[in-house]
Amino acid sequence: MIRVYSILINVFQYSVFSILILSAVFLMYRFATNEFERKVHRSKLIQGFYSKRKNIEKKHGESKFQKSLNEASIKYISSLQYQIYRTVIGLILTINYLIWPFLSSGSFDTLGALILIAYIVLTDPYFKFSLTNIIIEKIKTNRQQKKMIEVFELFDLLKSDLYSLQKNQPINIYNILKDNADNFDFIKVSIIKMLNVWKTSPEKSKEILYQDVGGDSTKALGEIIFKLDHLSKDNAINLMQQEQGSFATQYYEVIKRIAQTKRSQIYMFGFCSIFSVMIWLIVYFYVSVQDVMNINLNL
Repeated sequence: MIRVYSILINVFQYSVFSILILSAVFLMYRFATNEFERKVHRSKLIQGFYSKRKNIEKKHGESKFQKSLNEASIKYISSLQYQIYRTVIGLILTINYLIWPFLSSGSFDTLGALILIAYIVLTDPYFKFSLTNIIIEKIKTNRQQKKMIEVFELFDLLKSDLYSLQKNQPINIYNILKDNADNFDFIKVSIIKMLNVWKTSPEKSKEILYQDVGGDSTKALGEIIFKLDHLSKDNAINLMQQEQGSFATQYYEVIKRIAQTKRSQIYMFGFCSIFSVMIWLIVYFYVSVQDVMNINLNL
């Protein structure tokens, strides 16, 4: 404890000394320049600050990690914000597990160093197997699966709307999509983009859904939507019935993949739980041995 007080006193002395030096430099600068020169200097400093800030934001905005966040539709945090939070937490852990124990006892805390290393590795967005990347990939996979399910729901909805039309009623696929866009959560934006392009080029609009979602089923559905706008009710129903078998098979495959993903997540959760218990036991054993060794040394 005496060591800590001694270090804190030294820190206080150096802090006061630094403040006095900075104050002297500031007064010398104030006497050596006039008001206009100081305004020019301040303006240059501010411009330099905003220029560097803009470059940093642009760099992070175009980073691979930011693209992953966009693909996962994570809007509540950006790449730059994540790195700031990660750095702040890392500094807190460094002070708590390395600097403070060293100031208190003068010894290096191995366990604290391991905790800090684990934190750095697990939260590194550019390390493929980090916890951050694993979570983002899970979110992306889950979102993609939900998009695919809504694609099949859109197919069923179109078929249902066709059956509800009168015998000689013309098919207005634009209005059908517009009326049903709000029924979807994950492909709603894609449908709206599709409708916007439809006004100028219906043929180009059929690719929008495939570009946003991907998959052979989505591409086939885009072709079907484009063809429906040029068919009679009977021909449109025949087209939907011809494609129904293919869509049913692909829908079953998607559901099967989702079930496999959920099973894998359960197995992964079980593995992580067992692994965490093993790590805890190892750490507990290590700390116990260290305590026994310290007691023996003191004796």
